Amino acid sequence: MADNDIYNNKAKYERLIRSLDHLVLPKDKRQEGSYKSKYQIKNKNNLQHLKRLITKFEAQDLSYIRRKRILETLLSIADLSTKDFQELHKDEEEIDKVVAEIYRIYRTVESQKSIISMTKRVWRVLFKDIGYWDEVRVQQDKSKQRQRKDKILPEDYKALLNYFKNDIETKLIISLTVESLSRPAELLSCKIKGIEDYQDYALINIERGKEGLKKLIAIDSYPLLKQYLQQYQLSSMPEAYLFSNNQKNKNKPLNPATINKRLNQACKDLQFNKTTSLYSLKRSAHLSS
Repeated sequence: MADNDIYNNKAKYERLIRSLDHLVLPKDKRQEGSYKSKYQIKNKNNLQHLKRLITKFEAQDLSYIRRKRILETLLSIADLSTKDFQELHKDEEEIDKVVAEIYRIYRTVESQKSIISMTKRVWRVLFKDIGYWDEVRVQQDKSKQRQRKDKILPEDYKALLNYFKNDIETKLIISLTVESLSRPAELLSCKIKGIEDYQDYALINIERGKEGLKKLIAIDSYPLLKQYLQQYQLSSMPEAYLFSNNQKNKNKPLNPATINKRLNQACKDLQFNKTTSLYSLKRSAHLSS
C-alpha cells in the first residue's frame, strides 16, 4: 500500500476522487461547499474512464503524487474536449485543438512534454492504442529558449548562506540540498536515527526516497550538521525528525513550503529579482555539477 508523503498528497488525491461526480456539472451549477475545481468533465462518458484509471492505480500501487498528477492530466483533457476519450484518439482534428490549448496553458517545453507524455501513457493503459496522439511532438524554437528565472548562481548560493548565518537550520538545509542533490521531501523526512557519524563526514539514511532507501552524504555540510545537532532540542530522540515542525507539532517534519517562504524572503531582501525554492537549489546544483 502506497504511503502518504510530506506534502499530504494522499488526502489531496482522495479529495480529488470524491469530487469526480461533481465535475460533470458546469462550475456555476455545482452545489455550494462541493469541490471547487478549474476542471469540468464535459463528456459524461469520460467519468467512467477516470474511475477505471483509479482502479488501475490501486492495482499498480502507484505513489499518491503520481496518481494525482495523472488524474489531473486526464481531467485537463476532459475539460478541453467534449469528445469521449475512446473516440478522441481517432479524431486528428480534435487532438490538434486540444494540443493547441495545452501549448497555450502550459508555457514551458518541460510542462508541455510532461502532459503529452503522460497522456500517451494513459491512453495506452486505457485503450491499448494511442492513435493520433502518437504524432504529437513537442519542440521549441531555439531562439526562444531562455534561462530559468529561478536558476541559482554560485554567487547567489554564497549570498544565501551568508544571509542565513544566524539561522543554522535553514543554512544546513540549503547546504545539504546542494551537496547531496536531495529532493526536498526526502531531506525533510530524515530522522535522527538515520545519521551515521564518521567524525569527518556523515551519511544520512532516507526512508522515503523516490527510488526507495538511499543515503545522503554530508562532507562540506558536516560542520554545520554538528553545530546544528549541538543546539537541536530533539537531537537525543532517535525517532525525531532532523528538521521538525517545532512551532506546531514536533512529531511532524518541516514542510518544504516553510523553507521556500524563507528562501523567497531572502531573495527579496538580497534583491535577486528572482524567486527560488529547495527544488531550484537542487536543480541548479545538478546543472552546474
